[in-house]
Amino acid sequence: MSAIKKNPILFSLLIVASLLSIAGLYFAYNASGQLAEAQKNASDTRSRLNDLLQVSPAPSADNIQIAKRNVEELDHALREIRRDLQRGSKMSLSSDGVSVMAGIQQFISDSRQRAVNHERFNMAEQDGVPMPIAIAEDFAFGFEDYAQEATMPDSASAILLLDKQRQILEYVINLVMDANPHSIDSVEREHVEAATIGKNQSGSYRIDPAVSARLPGAIDTVALKIIFSGYSRSLRHFLNALASFDLPIVVRSLAVTRPEAPVRNKAPKKNSLEEIFGNFGDDSSVSLDPKNIITPVISENISRFTLDLEFIEIVLDEESSIRGMVDPNAP
Repeated sequence: MSAIKKNPILFSLLIVASLLSIAGLYFAYNASGQLAEAQKNASDTRSRLNDLLQVSPAPSADNIQIAKRNVEELDHALREIRRDLQRGSKMSLSSDGVSVMAGIQQFISDSRQRAVNHERFNMAEQDGVPMPIAIAEDFAFGFEDYAQEATMPDSASAILLLDKQRQILEYVINLVMDANPHSIDSVEREHVEAATIGKNQSGSYRIDPAVSARLPGAIDTVALKIIFSGYSRSLRHFLNALASFDLPIVVRSLAVTRPEAPVRNKAPKKNSLEEIFGNFGDDSSVSLDPKNIITPVISENISRFTLDLEFIEIVLDEESSIRGMVDPNAP
């Protein structure tokens, strides 16, 4: 204590220096922590920057412009696809029940007449050869309910759909007849107007959902089933004509059957030894009469073709579809 009393200024300076040292250590520790945190943030930022630079393409201004042009091209392509698939919407449909019923009955009459008077071009004669297409006597090409009497549906939408089905079936039947089939065996359509006309349609045709392209709210379809018989070239001709895509109609299923098996002639069974060996070496057992010579004939068999067809129409709102293309999560 005596030393402190003798040198108060010295000890005061020592105390102040000690306090300053303690404060300096505190600030140094605090600064080192902030420096470490800043270094960590800088390292994280550098890592994210490297990741962005490695993205292909990198989000540069040029690449952003290229991406925008790609979106515009995809938008244009989407509109072209929609235009192709909406060709059916350009059909002129009528809600006048009288004219629609008259159009259906006229279609039935004209199609029957065309089947009876059908001709096929003969290459040898270079002229048309009468070749009627076989159909049932009361065949109505899918409109059996309207062949005799025209009971108009009460719903205007059902009348519009009937008119659309008639136009689609008329287009398809014309293609089938142009393919020169042997017969048209069956034509079925979906009886969506059954509830409005008060008829029992429990056994009417409905396309299998597993093969249908129908998607409620986005894709609407008109399905039909047609069965015709003929040679394979008739099927090829029909499918090639359908592929012209004048109307957006696609084949959803195809089955080929043989209605009749080829008839094979059998020789009578010979059991006795005399019948088998008795005339061996005898010239009288050999006949060269052309009438007795059987010539095998190989010919193409008539097959039956069963096709499920769908007329496809896009009903999704155009702006919604474009937003969905740009942003899949867009509402």
